[in-house]
Amino acid sequence: MGADSIPRVLDEQMRKRSAQKRKSASGRGPVMYVLAAALLWGGPVAVALVVRPTRLEHRALFPADDRVRTAVVGERSDDGAQPAALNLAWEAPLAVMWPAGITGVITDVWIQPGALVQDGSPLASVDGVARLAQLTGRPMYREILKGSGGPDVDWLDALLMRAGAAPSSTLDTRHRATSATTRAVKELQTEIGAEPDGIFRPEYTVWVGSSSGGETSTPVGQASASVGQTAGPGSEIFRTASHLQRAVLELSAPASRQVLVRDVPLSLSVGASTVEISGLVPTAEDLASLESLFDPATTTVDAVTVRRREPFHPGVLPSSAIVPLPTGQGCVIVMPSADQYKPRRFDLVPVDSLEPGVSYVPADLMGLTVVTNVTQSLAESCASG
Repeated sequence: MGADSIPRVLDEQMRKRSAQKRKSASGRGPVMYVLAAALLWGGPVAVALVVRPTRLEHRALFPADDRVRTAVVGERSDDGAQPAALNLAWEAPLAVMWPAGITGVITDVWIQPGALVQDGSPLASVDGVARLAQLTGRPMYREILKGSGGPDVDWLDALLMRAGAAPSSTLDTRHRATSATTRAVKELQTEIGAEPDGIFRPEYTVWVGSSSGGETSTPVGQASASVGQTAGPGSEIFRTASHLQRAVLELSAPASRQVLVRDVPLSLSVGASTVEISGLVPTAEDLASLESLFDPATTTVDAVTVRRREPFHPGVLPSSAIVPLPTGQGCVIVMPSADQYKPRRFDLVPVDSLEPGVSYVPADLMGLTVVTNVTQSLAESCASG
C-alpha cells in the first residue's frame, strides 16, 4: 500500500463508525428524549408493551366457545364383567350301611366311585335280590300291601311309575294301595329277582337319605361292598362324595356396576375354567356344575369373575350432553337439523360406564345428534319442555 492511500483508508473507517453511531442513536433517540424530558420535568414515565401471540397461542387463549358442538348417540356392548368372591359350603361324606333285615352274600355290585346314585336305583344284590337306594320320603319300615297308606306308600307308588311297572298312579282317591299296586309290585319283584307275591318288603331298599334332605341323587365317593362279601346290618356299602351344599357369591364392584349382573344368567370364570350359572344365587344344577371346579377342601375362592351371558346394549354419549332434571330424569338437546333444537327427556340408566366422561342412555336414543355443550337457555328448555 502506497503512502498516499493510507489517509483514504483511515477516512473510510471513520465514515463507517460515524454511520453506525447515527443509526444506533436514531434507534433509541425517542426513548432517550422521553427519559431526558422526564428527568428534566421530574414526572413519572409509563411504558406500554404490546404482545402479539402466535395463531396457536391465540386459539389457546381465546377458544371459540360460542360454537355449538354435537355428537351422535352411539352404542356399547357391556357384559358387566366384575370380580367376586365365592364362598363354598360342603356336606361331609355319608357312610351308607346295610340295614337290619338284610343278610346274605353279595352277588352283584352296581356302584362305583364317581357314579351317581338315583332315588330307586339298584346298589347291589344280596342272595340274588337287588337292593334299591331310597333318597326321599320316609325310610321303609313295614310291608306294604293292598289297603296300606302313608308317606312310604306314596314313595313306593312313585317308584313303581319310574321303574315302568305302572303307567300311572296305582293308589285310590285316599292314597291307599290297591289291587293295581299289588300287580305293579309283582312286576317290580320279578325285575329285582324277588319272589313275586305282591308284597313290598323293607329289605328291598337301603336308606341313603342325605342329611340336608330333598336330594334325588348323590355321588359315590368310595365303594366298600364287593361281590362275595357277606352283607349284614351295620356293614358299609359305600360312602357318598363330599357334596357342594351351598355357594354364595359376594360382589365388590360399585352398586352401579353390580346391577348389570343381577337377575340375569351369568358365566362364572375361575382361571381358565368357566361354567354357566342361572344367577347370583346358584341353583342345585349350578352347584353340580361348580362341584367339578373345586376340591372339597376349598371354602373360599377370591379370584372369581362373573359376567352376563347376554351383554347389555345401551346408547352412549358424552356426559356433558345430559341435563339432569329435578324429576330424576335426564334430558338431551336433539338437533334434527341445523339451527333446530328439541329437548328430549328420558329415564336415566342406573349403570356406570367404564369410560370417563361417558354415560349410558336408553337404546332408543341411538343415532340421534345431540348438543354436547348445552347452554343455560337450552338447559331451561329441558325443564319447561
